[in-house]
Amino acid sequence: MSKAKVRKKPDQFKKSYEFWSDWYDWLADLFSFQLIKASKEVHLSSLNRDDRVLYPGMGSGQEMVAAVRAGAKVTGIDISPQMVKKAKNRLANSGWQVELCESDVKEHLRPCFYDLIAAHYFLNLYRKDEAIIVLRRLAEQLKQNGLIVVADFAYPGKNPNDALTHIYYWTINLIGACLGLAKLHPPHDYKEYFSYVGLHTVKSQRIGFGKGPALFQVWIGRKD
Repeated sequence: MSKAKVRKKPDQFKKSYEFWSDWYDWLADLFSFQLIKASKEVHLSSLNRDDRVLYPGMGSGQEMVAAVRAGAKVTGIDISPQMVKKAKNRLANSGWQVELCESDVKEHLRPCFYDLIAAHYFLNLYRKDEAIIVLRRLAEQLKQNGLIVVADFAYPGKNPNDALTHIYYWTINLIGACLGLAKLHPPHDYKEYFSYVGLHTVKSQRIGFGKGPALFQVWIGRKD
């Protein structure tokens, strides 16, 4: 049975995500050539039945459907009432046990509670220092040996093809910043960030077209 917890504290991104809520998934598919959707699905192979799974910044809850079908006990959080409403409608009359919270992720704290946290395209809202603070907050909520899976824009490497990775990232980040959907900042290196918050990187998967440049990347960190 779905339920929402309403918090009144304002969020800098709330109005923007409210405004773009009807278009957000469509725009993500358009500008990513549906690779964002593919990157979000990577975490599903790490799920076990009855796992407690947290989706911070869940948006409309697209990837949550597959998780609950796999038997996971899902909690989704978003600051946007419209996004929470969309997630509720997506999961309505399903009979699944899903907790949906209209809240600031930074206010949600259940120490050592979750088996897996799927932070997809959420930490990219913030600049480096803020992202690390939020990531540390999330890591505190993982059980021992629990996993954090982060799907986000690829971190450019030293391959000449990565020049296109840079161009793609900065184009999308600039558009997002102009629309109020993110702050302007360099690409995040989550392998580095994991080391700051007590997580060990167990896998990194780059996602693009064939042998072309990677546009997106998935990092998986384990709580030691």
